[in-house]
Amino acid sequence: METSERLVLFRSIPYSSVFNDALRIFKRNNLSVSEYDFDKGLIKAEFSDNMPTEDAQIIAKFWNGKDRILIGLRGSLSFSFTGADKLKEKLKRLQTDLRRLDYAF
Repeated sequence: METSERLVLFRSIPYSSVFNDALRIFKRNNLSVSEYDFDKGLIKAEFSDNMPTEDAQIIAKFWNGKDRILIGLRGSLSFSFTGADKLKEKLKRLQTDLRRLDYAF
């Protein structure tokens, strides 16, 4: 599988409501969803340069700096990053802003 700095692979628990919630969040975040497979719980997407902050903050809140993000949405979603150094820096900056705003999920 090809990887790039901005390529993000999202793996979710394979429950339709959680999976569909994930797709909605990705689209609200201006993620370009290039493919998804419900059976595998996989969503492949790229972050847009103009990603709005509201949902980005939801994502950033769960960033733990170790190539994974956990989000609670009627279940847990696990997001695995591949070759995403610049994306990691962007999320760390968002996390800093998040702490300042004391954003509540």
